[in-house]
Amino acid sequence: MPFHRFTVGDYEVFLFQAQPHRTIEVADLFPDVDQEEAKSAYENEPQWFAESEQQLHFTQTIPLLRGKGRTILIDTGIPHETENAMLFSGMAEAGITPDDVDLVFLTHRDMDHVGGNFRDGEPALPLARYAIGRTEAETYRVDEVRNHFPTFVGPLEELGILDIVEDDAEIAPGVKLLLSPGHRAGTTSVLVDNQLLLVADTWHTPVQIPNPHWAIKFDTDPALAVESRRELIERAATDQLLVAVPHTPNFGLGSVVGDGTARRWKPTIV
Repeated sequence: MPFHRFTVGDYEVFLFQAQPHRTIEVADLFPDVDQEEAKSAYENEPQWFAESEQQLHFTQTIPLLRGKGRTILIDTGIPHETENAMLFSGMAEAGITPDDVDLVFLTHRDMDHVGGNFRDGEPALPLARYAIGRTEAETYRVDEVRNHFPTFVGPLEELGILDIVEDDAEIAPGVKLLLSPGHRAGTTSVLVDNQLLLVADTWHTPVQIPNPHWAIKFDTDPALAVESRRELIERAATDQLLVAVPHTPNFGLGSVVGDGTARRWKPTIV
């Protein structure tokens, strides 16, 4: 099944498979992690690896919230014409149409999070307003490396359906933004009814829970990303939050358990 459904507070939550499962080389994803450290992580928690310490499981899910009179999609995934794009087919299987979505929140600028904003030249969620945090919007607009703002977000602005919101805004009842910078300057996580934390790309794999210093090669500011990661890991554990992580297997749903340096990921779905 390409989605998982559950309830948090007054919201029905869907986690949609946005890309198929695959494996990825640890050395490619985390170039600063030496082989001995990777081997130790594998020996401690081999379930997050594929056969050896050299490869990690990797995927992508996208959340949708439905409740309190709103239907909110968090990110839009890779471009719809891409062969591996699965978001809309999963939504269809769940009985949700693009017209049902009234708000799309964009957590950050990466292609696998904003690439599905348009379909056949038109907004992919035709009745929705789109929103993005202020820091992310301002820095994305002038990003010379990920310079696709004019392709994926600019046209929304021109159509008058883009809202630039404050980094700590409440975008719907009980749905609050948490700035968690480092991966991108304005990467924005989302807290739902003080129970569910959607961490954007603050971390990617459960291996980073006991090893928050593992900086993925895609982080713009690795040191700041580590700081944000540590903060959200501790908040998730201390507040006993349910957590959804886009690139983690098993729909990325789980919790952070343990104490101090023994923090680890406990998946909800196994």
